[in-house]
Amino acid sequence: MSTPAKAAPTKAASTTPRIAGRTSATVGAAATANEARIIEKATGALFLVRIRGTVHVTGKTKDTLDMLHLTRPNHGTVIPNTKSYVGMVNRVKDYVAYGDIDADTLAALIKSRGRLMGDKPIDDAIIKATTDSKYATVDAFAKAVAKGETTLKQLGEDVKPVFRLTPPRGGHKGSTKRHYTVKGELGYRGKEINELVKRMM
Repeated sequence: MSTPAKAAPTKAASTTPRIAGRTSATVGAAATANEARIIEKATGALFLVRIRGTVHVTGKTKDTLDMLHLTRPNHGTVIPNTKSYVGMVNRVKDYVAYGDIDADTLAALIKSRGRLMGDKPIDDAIIKATTDSKYATVDAFAKAVAKGETTLKQLGEDVKPVFRLTPPRGGHKGSTKRHYTVKGELGYRGKEINELVKRMM
């Protein structure tokens, strides 16, 4: 009598979620590469806000977050969109949301959350004095920063390089552990960063 053939072992079903036939990890990697290409072609300024906390953040990632003054969740900063800064952004992309800030949002942010040492607010008089009258108002200065013509550093050593924001009104709309392109909050979101900033002011 012939021996019955043994059934082939069955493979355990993958627990990695798939999106349109690909794993979310693959989608995330492709999205990250696409983000880098978009940012390299863009001009002006980027706004970064830290979304995730400090657990398990070590090494170069922590050092870069510190250099960007993003030491706590809901801390934000404006940086020029240059090659050196984009390299730093790529290193911390899994902890921040970022995008292209517009002049109106930046002006409102400076007026409501911008501070000098001693917790002194930034107004038109401060802008005019620290820029030698090159910019007469917060609005004019914000427009120049958003276009990449100047940076917050022009306001002198007393300007605080970080904006202390609040959690977004209504909460985050997506997962704080996933990228914006896969229904999360992290990574590059283009001009949509302005809507998030307004909810955090």
